[in-house]
Amino acid sequence: MRSGAQPAPRVPRSFGALDILVAVVAVIALSSLGYFGFTTFRSAPPTQTAAPPPAAATVAHVAAAEWTDADSTRCKARARAAASAPIPGETMMANPAVTEGYAGLATLVECALTTKPTRFCTAEGKAQLVSIVNDFQARGDLVVIGLGVEGAPMAIMGQFTGGEVAAGSDIHDIMRDQTLAFMDSYKAKVSAALRKLARDGIASPADFSGFMGASPPEHIVKMFGGIAASRNICA
Repeated sequence: MRSGAQPAPRVPRSFGALDILVAVVAVIALSSLGYFGFTTFRSAPPTQTAAPPPAAATVAHVAAAEWTDADSTRCKARARAAASAPIPGETMMANPAVTEGYAGLATLVECALTTKPTRFCTAEGKAQLVSIVNDFQARGDLVVIGLGVEGAPMAIMGQFTGGEVAAGSDIHDIMRDQTLAFMDSYKAKVSAALRKLARDGIASPADFSGFMGASPPEHIVKMFGGIAASRNICA
């Protein structure tokens, strides 16, 4: 600069299709799959308030149905333990942006459904149960959508360019499948809790019926597994 000479012009860097693809995938991945890691334990847990017990219940029944701070603490501790547990070997390629939050959320929901279940005997309690399960399902649906959106650009580009992009698409498919398998393993625990409530006469798919008596969603029917009530602990 002291000599008065102008600096050599900087050669602009060209961006190829792979650069653009990586940027798109990164943005989508951070916005969709990072959802659980940020929100699961920062949102209010679904178990903080308990519905009042049936008016005709005995004193012992009322006491058993009351949700306490100790119950909330115990469920949160179980959720944190599940979130920090190692990923099973058969799903070792599952996306860690999903696994930690989903394991914690599913465990929190399972604990909420199995702890003092008679609190769900009233209409208010039943509404709370439906809200807990619907929220759990909605969060899982967002992750499934995110996995599909994340892999779509790579799959499309891989068909045209092959090479690294095609290989990356194959790897993403493996990651997606193992992530879904991991989620299914925890969703099965929530399903087991719902089926126990069904056997005890507390809940059924009909509780999840839509507007004006519309049939309950298919995924809810599947979670109950056709279990019929064998007793009624709310009586």
